[in-house]
Amino acid sequence: MPRRSAASLSVTPAPIRALPAPLPVPPGLSAAEGEVWRQTVASLPPGWLAREMGPLLERFCCHTVRARCIEALLVQVDPMNDLQDYARLSRLAGEETARILALARALRLTVQSRLHSSTAGNRSAGSRPQPDISVLFGRTYGDETNK
Repeated sequence: MPRRSAASLSVTPAPIRALPAPLPVPPGLSAAEGEVWRQTVASLPPGWLAREMGPLLERFCCHTVRARCIEALLVQVDPMNDLQDYARLSRLAGEETARILALARALRLTVQSRLHSSTAGNRSAGSRPQPDISVLFGRTYGDETNK
């Protein structure tokens, strides 16, 4: 066996960690729900969702598809002719949206859950240019000709 140098002995190889496999689509979901599942899982970093979050993600997919169906029905209703159906579908759409948002927060899918508050503040402060006040008022301060 060849002798190893002191430099090679001081280097410790880092263990290779396998990335967790993405959560598979549950067999009970419809094709549309399965597509929402795949899009959601693909948009997240590997390992973002633990296996125990599968039931929440399943409900998220079901509510998302149901909300799309309600919106499709809502587009077909003319509020001037059928205000009662329009109001009922609007209420259902709002309830579905609330459920989707609650599940998205629980699954940490919202933008707020992905950014640290100080990072978000720095990003938003640098992304908006300061408004030119003269453009807002149509004249520059001290300019007496534009009264």
